Amino acid sequence: ASRLTGGSISGRDKNMYTYKLIGYSGVRMRRQDELGELNYGRNMVLTNIEWRFPIVSDLNYYMWYMFPDFLFRSFYGVFFVDVGLAWNDEEPKLENSLYSYGVGLRFHTFILQTFPFSLNFIWAYSPVNDKTEFYFLFGPVF
Repeated sequence: ASRLTGGSISGRDKNMYTYKLIGYSGVRMRRQDELGELNYGRNMVLTNIEWRFPIVSDLNYYMWYMFPDFLFRSFYGVFFVDVGLAWNDEEPKLENSLYSYGVGLRFHTFILQTFPFSLNFIWAYSPVNDKTEFYFLFGPVF
């Protein structure tokens, strides 16, 4: 799976808003104040690339004894690479790019056997600041 997104903020209120690159929906890396303005900008481009592979594709484990009940459908592994760049009015510089890579585990479940639900365990490493970050997330994936 892959995603490419970009944006630009303009208009009279452009100085009030910025894009933020770091986080689960952006570049998955540890939030550090040392990155300063590399994380924010009125313009941005971001790409996320994932390779998802089944570990157990037909799990079908039903937890009837819990409320709400869960139906675990499948269990996937994930390898990913994230790259993003944010800038203001100046020309963008590739050396200001933020990037990370990592691995993850994803459980596809259903609540009350009807509503899709995803549990994600992700480990990310960024050579930009030589830090690692662990994410536990639930909800949809891109």
